[in-house]
Amino acid sequence: KGPIGLAFTITILASVHLLEPWFASIASTRGPSRADRLRGALQILNPWNFVRTLWRMRPITGVAVVCLVSGPWFLAMQWKTDGTFLGEFLGVHHLQRFSEAMDNHSGPVYYYVIACLVGLYPWSAFAIPTTLTWFHLESRSRSFRGWLIISMWYAVYLVVFSLASTILPNYVIPAYPACALIIGAYVATWGSSPLPGAWRWQAIGWIAMVSVGAELSATIVLRDAFASAR
Repeated sequence: KGPIGLAFTITILASVHLLEPWFASIASTRGPSRADRLRGALQILNPWNFVRTLWRMRPITGVAVVCLVSGPWFLAMQWKTDGTFLGEFLGVHHLQRFSEAMDNHSGPVYYYVIACLVGLYPWSAFAIPTTLTWFHLESRSRSFRGWLIISMWYAVYLVVFSLASTILPNYVIPAYPACALIIGAYVATWGSSPLPGAWRWQAIGWIAMVSVGAELSATIVLRDAFASAR
């Protein structure tokens, strides 16, 4: 899909490099004070930290490889369309779709949260205990980098598309694998959850799953019954 695919990958990896020292210190420290968290946050916001993080990602090499691989195709398309391709492709289908609601496809800022809950059903019934367990940082010290990569993978897609003006449910689909990994990590350890009262959240999740399933089944049966009566 053009530069947007590369931009998401770069943003996710840059976020991991940028946030890893701070979150790692929190995960390895039991009960860090608010002052420690604040000092870590201020270090992240340091402009030099952004420059250093960007340089660690080898931007010159990355730009050279991207231009070598995809540059000829973009030049060919620009020539084939008499110079109109880049304006349409980048201007309309990237910048304008982000800044304006095209084709009446708009929605609230929380739209993609609901889209993920619906798209990942029935496992989204365990959204609350999954989230609480996933962000229990003290239990993430051994697998911290994987935890951070998956978290940023989901967060970047969710935040960026939530800020966009054009809203479509399929936009956030690339975040579904990250959600599936998060849910899978919870399911794999839900018998030994570090959270107090975790079994209560599991019970609520099972009740929600059964209730929604029963409601959907009843709706389908009633719809078919009304259709037959007509």
